[in-house]
Amino acid sequence: MRKALLLTALILTVFGTSLATAQDAPRLGVVAGYPASIGILWRTSDRVAIRPEVSFNTQWSDSTSGTGTTGTVSSSGTTTSVGASLLLYVIEHDGLRPYFSPRVAYARTSTTTDAASLSGSGSHATGNTYSLAASVGAEYGLGRRFGVFGELGLVYNHQSSNLTYSGASAGGTSSGTASNFGTRTAVGVVVWF
Repeated sequence: MRKALLLTALILTVFGTSLATAQDAPRLGVVAGYPASIGILWRTSDRVAIRPEVSFNTQWSDSTSGTGTTGTVSSSGTTTSVGASLLLYVIEHDGLRPYFSPRVAYARTSTTTDAASLSGSGSHATGNTYSLAASVGAEYGLGRRFGVFGELGLVYNHQSSNLTYSGASAGGTSSGTASNFGTRTAVGVVVWF
């Protein structure tokens, strides 16, 4: 009886292990990365994945001046960005999956400053940034449900800004554009479902 139980346990163990290895790799995961962002990673096939992401930042401050005229300067701002990367996997070997990744992103910034009690002035600025990037990276599975990734590449940014300001004597608007080209790095973790 004991030998039959041991044999049954051995068969179930071997059969269960072969079933686990035959299962498909997870296709959907949650990503947390740096620069600070959160998103999902969706493997549409063994060679292609899509990684949309979003990030946001809100800040505010108050300062009081006691020199000459006493007053308060208040400032607040938000930055929201969305992006998407296409991951084109080259090969997979022992849990390591190198890839090439084109990426597009958009960021919106809005900042308001109120110094009416100090100088009778204030301003509101908005900015839009469009980014195109190309990176090489690698994803490494630390288990069936957890992985890490890192990327290095180049990015092109185009920014446009608008400023509206008011003062005790005059107000106005200004606008401008700027572009830059440089390097881009990113690291993150993936939790697969």
